[in-house]
Amino acid sequence: MKRRWTLAIVITALMVTCMGFSIALADGGYEDGNYHYLPLPDGSAMIERYDGWTASQIVIPDQIGGLFVSEIGPNAFADHEELVSVSLPDTITIIASNAFDRCISIREIVLPDHLTTLGDYAFAGCMTLERINLPDSLKYVSANPFWACEKLKEIRISASHPALEMIGSALCLKPERKLVTYLVSDGTASYTIPEGIEVVGAGAFRDCKKLKSIDLPMSVQLIEQYAFAGCDALTVITLPEGLHLLGQHAFENCSSLRSVTIPNSLMMIGVNPFIGCSKLKDIMMDANHPAFDWQDGMLYDRTEKQLIFCLKTAGPTVIVREGTEILGSSAFSQCNQIEAVLLPNSLKAIKAHAFYRCDRLKAIVLPDELTSIGASAFYDCGQLEEMIVPESCVQLAEGIFGECISLKKVTLPSNLDFLWSYLFYDCMSLEEVNIPSNVTVIGEYAFYGCSNLKRLVLPEGLERIDFRAFLSCSGLTDLTLPASITEIDEAFPWQNTVLYHVIPGSFAESYCKEEGLKVVYD
Repeated sequence: MKRRWTLAIVITALMVTCMGFSIALADGGYEDGNYHYLPLPDGSAMIERYDGWTASQIVIPDQIGGLFVSEIGPNAFADHEELVSVSLPDTITIIASNAFDRCISIREIVLPDHLTTLGDYAFAGCMTLERINLPDSLKYVSANPFWACEKLKEIRISASHPALEMIGSALCLKPERKLVTYLVSDGTASYTIPEGIEVVGAGAFRDCKKLKSIDLPMSVQLIEQYAFAGCDALTVITLPEGLHLLGQHAFENCSSLRSVTIPNSLMMIGVNPFIGCSKLKDIMMDANHPAFDWQDGMLYDRTEKQLIFCLKTAGPTVIVREGTEILGSSAFSQCNQIEAVLLPNSLKAIKAHAFYRCDRLKAIVLPDELTSIGASAFYDCGQLEEMIVPESCVQLAEGIFGECISLKKVTLPSNLDFLWSYLFYDCMSLEEVNIPSNVTVIGEYAFYGCSNLKRLVLPEGLERIDFRAFLSCSGLTDLTLPASITEIDEAFPWQNTVLYHVIPGSFAESYCKEEGLKVVYD
């Protein structure tokens, strides 16, 4: 027996030596000291999270739990303001998106010689980082890894680097002819993108606050998302002939931008590229442009029959032209001069965030042929008081009327079968809403903060009420729960003053009694 116990102790000791002091976690990962890691299919490990919050200098180990560390995962070291210096082992090949996001004190980071990939915004917000060396092994660089690195003055690259080069203050990918990063510390008021560059990468010039003018060569074919977002000194932009695609939010919050010229070569435009451009008054383009029309302060995609965006300066009344079938995502977002919108009978879809934070919008009638409304489409339209969703509209997404604080009455289509999460989130004035008889699920936080809602009858056929669907409905006095309900997930915590109307023997009755809620039998 003694020999067996001795053998067991030896085996345990070997496991501790080989695997480290790792603790298995419920999410499939492991914890080893300050590191949370995930084993990868190739037998290596990815660091998912770092929980040390005191050391200013760290050396990341090359092994955790007996596995070689090959990846730094998304957001793994994000917001570690205490870190000043970080050294990475040579086993690391991938640094994922936002891995060191907002590590505002990092002044030095040594990248490993075998690194191949830098993910989106990997070092975003490392505001004290002044210089960095990029190894010859690095091949793939995603959206601006050095966004908001305000003091970054030098990116060191060997003259023989196979994939990367510095052209002045710009980091470029050779194979793709792509400008990845422009050093915001350069501080110049004007910049000319080098001839031969074909792609301006995602976030490449993001938040270059001093940039007043940018010259784009004829070689540029693609401007990716957020490429010039937050360049709030930029006043005029002429998009070059040869440009094919303008990415979503490409010029978001360029608050001084007044004029944009669109070339005939442009065939695709992403989600509202000029959202938040509060002074933009004119889009100059050929009246016979092959793909787009500019009319009454709105840009239309002729092929898709879609309204792409409306000038933020438009209003107070806007008329969307007949024939339009789609209101694009964020098309009217933050258009805070608009009080009324007249929609055409041809309209079939309103995309996500279409009227997001139109805080003066008071009057809008949804047409009878409308079939879908996207997520947060009317979010924070603070002056809307009543909405009638037509019978044809059976596809509603989450958060459509969230924080519409003046909304009092909503009529939903009778054949709706699902109330999405956050649908009426914080609609504090809501007094009346019909719950269609076909509804089987009420999503989480659907009626959160509807403090003026007093009585509500939930329909027979309802099966599930999700997490905190009626949280903070402080004015609610009566809620009728049908016998068809089979699942309630903490839907009305702390609502102890409400009278819950239930059927004897029902699941709802059992749930309410277990939670100590007041029941009334109808």
